[in-house]
Amino acid sequence: MANIVKLKQKLGMDATKVLQEQLKTSGVPIITAPKPGHSVTSDNVLAGKVVNIFNLGQKIEVHVSESANVNGNFRFDKIEGSYYLVRK
Repeated sequence: MANIVKLKQKLGMDATKVLQEQLKTSGVPIITAPKPGHSVTSDNVLAGKVVNIFNLGQKIEVHVSESANVNGNFRFDKIEGSYYLVRK
């Protein structure tokens, strides 16, 4: 059973397709936001992973693994060419 995170974020259809493809190939990590100007490191990576994504227009429903801590505010960000589910 997956945990559900609901985001108040709008992604275009092209971005959603890229995100779905990344989910299938390399996965979408869950991270804490890196400091401005810094790269994503292993220190940013949180436990768990994104299992599925549903784009509902003005909102996105994200299913994450049970091991993921879903407390806090999240959004999808593209960092260094890859999408991440980022906890702010």
